[in-house]
Amino acid sequence: MTWYERGPVLVVSSEETVSERELRTRVYPVGDIIAQRRIEPDVLTDAIQKEVAPQSWEVNCGTGAMDSFAPAQALVCLQTLALHEEVEGFLAATRAGKGRR
Repeated sequence: MTWYERGPVLVVSSEETVSERELRTRVYPVGDIIAQRRIEPDVLTDAIQKEVAPQSWEVNCGTGAMDSFAPAQALVCLQTLALHEEVEGFLAATRAGKGRR
């Protein structure tokens, strides 16, 4: 068993459950996709939020968030580890030319 704080509440749960729900921040360099597809970073952000677990994103009342950081041609993503793997898969498919435009 483990615990974590969620605002003023102390949550006690199994370690597996906590790691599945814990949000982590990752930065994804996407300059190659932006140049290759000739799209704005916000278009890529919108596509990811529509394709990868749409209900999980803040824009759809979820807890995950994503924003573009144009100077670094990167996306900053706050999401669970499982959904980070899906984001990585989406970006890999897009790089391979299999993603949506």
